[in-house]
Amino acid sequence: MPARRLRRSETWIGNYRALNVVFLVAAAFGIVGPLLAPLARRHLTGLAFECTSQAWFGRPCPLCGLTRGMGALLRGDTATAMEWNPLVLPVAALAGIEIVWRAALLLPPVGRRVTRRLAFGDLALHAGLAVAYLVYSAAFMLGMG
Repeated sequence: MPARRLRRSETWIGNYRALNVVFLVAAAFGIVGPLLAPLARRHLTGLAFECTSQAWFGRPCPLCGLTRGMGALLRGDTATAMEWNPLVLPVAALAGIEIVWRAALLLPPVGRRVTRRLAFGDLALHAGLAVAYLVYSAAFMLGMG
């Protein structure tokens, strides 16, 4: 019986580590992606990157302009970044925190001490953030945001 528990324990921690890698790569792309966006626009001229919300509902989504805003913020132009999207500063701060947190969880000293409670709390926090974004988006699309 203890051997089976060990395998189950190794499975959840392995899955949680894989999820950490996915979150780390996504957050890093959120920072690096805006730097690459001008290159993509220059070299992929045949592709149109249009906001799906704008195309379907005639109204931009709450994240429209975030890529350009993040690019401006990374170049040090905070005023232009805020003009593109006022959410650029909180999103940049959350992406930075996410990168540091995920990197710390993947390092051996901290990674060995990851408990189920920490993993559950981490996933619950991200689920809560996702729900909050969906509620904000719905309010925004209905003209309340």
